[in-house]
Amino acid sequence: MDSAYNNPIRQRINKIFDSHIITDNSEALYTVSGLCSSNSAYTRRILVNEIEKRDLIVNKAILGEYSKVKDKLQVLIDSLNSLDVAVKDMSNRLHESKTKTHHIIAQTTKLKDERRKTKKKLLWVNAFVKNFHLSPEQCKNLFDVSPLTIDFFNSLT
Repeated sequence: MDSAYNNPIRQRINKIFDSHIITDNSEALYTVSGLCSSNSAYTRRILVNEIEKRDLIVNKAILGEYSKVKDKLQVLIDSLNSLDVAVKDMSNRLHESKTKTHHIIAQTTKLKDERRKTKKKLLWVNAFVKNFHLSPEQCKNLFDVSPLTIDFFNSLT
């Protein structure tokens, strides 16, 4: 802890701030002392006291405004954080939808290929049935127990 307070850069900054405050107060006192008729130590003390009170009031007002800015900034940060969470959620959902869409497209392509193959098989089956299926009359001629006729031989071809 001591090293933080004994840091040479920090000491220089504090010295600059302190001299700036003293200079501001001295300038204010010098300006106001020209307006006062008596220039006694008591009057100077009263003036210094009044200047410091007003300086304190101004500093409190500035601090209050900075607090308001800080609060609004915190609200903005919270809003941005919640927006970030929402965007990440939407991004994840979009990625899931994209994955599902690719899966559905792959399934659709596979089903289309299967449908095309099934149509070809159906054409082959229909052609086979058309060429090699026996009509009811041909079945009757082939399985009839009566003596052989010309219809029996026609059914064989």
